[in-house]
Amino acid sequence: MSPLPPPSPSTPALSGSVPRWLLPRVRVRQQGQVIRVEQVVPARVAEIHTDTHGSGTTHGGRTTRRYESGLGSPSGIPLVRERLTIPAGPVGAEQVEQAIGAALAGFQPAAYRGAPARPSLAPLPHLIGAVAFLAFACAAVVMAMRMRMDLVGSAGPGQLIWILLAFPAVFVLVGVSMAAVCARRAWVLRTPTSIAEDQWGLLRQVLTGVAGQEPGSSRPLDVELGRRRDLLTYPPSQYPQGGRIVRATTADGRMGPPWPDAQDVHRLVRAGRRRALATGLFLVVLLVPAALIAAGISAGTGFPLLPLACVVASLPLAIMLVLLKGADPVVVAYPRRLPGEPRPLRVGLEDVDVPSLPGWCAARRREDAWDAAAMICAILFGASVAGTLVGSILTHQAMPPDPAGPASGGGSAIWLIIAVVALVVVTFSVRAVLRVRSDDVERRRRAGLA
Repeated sequence: MSPLPPPSPSTPALSGSVPRWLLPRVRVRQQGQVIRVEQVVPARVAEIHTDTHGSGTTHGGRTTRRYESGLGSPSGIPLVRERLTIPAGPVGAEQVEQAIGAALAGFQPAAYRGAPARPSLAPLPHLIGAVAFLAFACAAVVMAMRMRMDLVGSAGPGQLIWILLAFPAVFVLVGVSMAAVCARRAWVLRTPTSIAEDQWGLLRQVLTGVAGQEPGSSRPLDVELGRRRDLLTYPPSQYPQGGRIVRATTADGRMGPPWPDAQDVHRLVRAGRRRALATGLFLVVLLVPAALIAAGISAGTGFPLLPLACVVASLPLAIMLVLLKGADPVVVAYPRRLPGEPRPLRVGLEDVDVPSLPGWCAARRREDAWDAAAMICAILFGASVAGTLVGSILTHQAMPPDPAGPASGGGSAIWLIIAVVALVVVTFSVRAVLRVRSDDVERRRRAGLA
């Protein structure tokens, strides 16, 4: 006898159901002529950042993962809110909510049919963080109460008491806010990823049966599988085929990557520009006092302002160039890495489909140009710091013991150092430009576009 096939995720269990508090929350709303059903689902890794620290033989590091989202910027937790959408003509939001409630009443995930469902251990670090921040807030409250008791009996003005109590009040506000953030993340992560995945499949089946057609999805993984896109961002009037992704083949016959379409590129470019704008405003706030300090040093010591200006401006400029690279539509349209599990997937030349080869090569050239410009600014920063330190030493040595005596002529040496720094930066810039061009020529030759 052949073995029975595994049951569907929506098949009701005969021995009970999963506790409702363990299931991810489902929100049903109607927006115009579209009904949307939202739920958190497992997401793939979109970005990985590793920060290393330590010295000598002792090294440590912390890896930060960002998870892809079809509705906004990458998230810091692996369960990301996504939505399914259906037209509101045949049914209303109340009918959809009743159908989903009836399906969830007997819902039993496939992984928990033989054993009781247990919460995930993923929220444990966030729960510890929430308790720690609450303890920090309680300590601030105790400190404020003691300060108030000590200051009430003093002879100082009443306004001074409230000003001093404002500092622990700020600590209380920060502690409570961070505790709320950690608690919210812990509550979202209480659901095991397998339960969230099975419930997402159940919602898709329910909406298909209610609407009589396939629902649209904002989840990138569903889009890559060729399913219908979200009806709010891809309305049927403009996308009769549902905005389904079309993937071409590579030179060796394999399926090419799922590149972002025009809507995705527009969304990613806008998000990148907002991120660059916010960072730029923050850097401007930091640059204003730094520029005033540099101007004061130059006026007080007679040191040339040019190297100080390079020190102040070069590093923020490098940061802005890196951020603007993420807002370049050519680079965003053909990314070097795509979301994957357990880490992002690197797209090589052999993985690119034939129609996308020209665009991919152009994107890599633009990306190399942005990286080269940022590296030039970083080298300018390092060379300017070194030149400023050497120049300050020479200026100090050139100062006469007697303030009224003549200087020993350290100014010419400073300008010589500036010329050497400029030569180093120009040499590296020319070499970087030639490297970008040679890499692009070699890349196009390998792609058969030369």
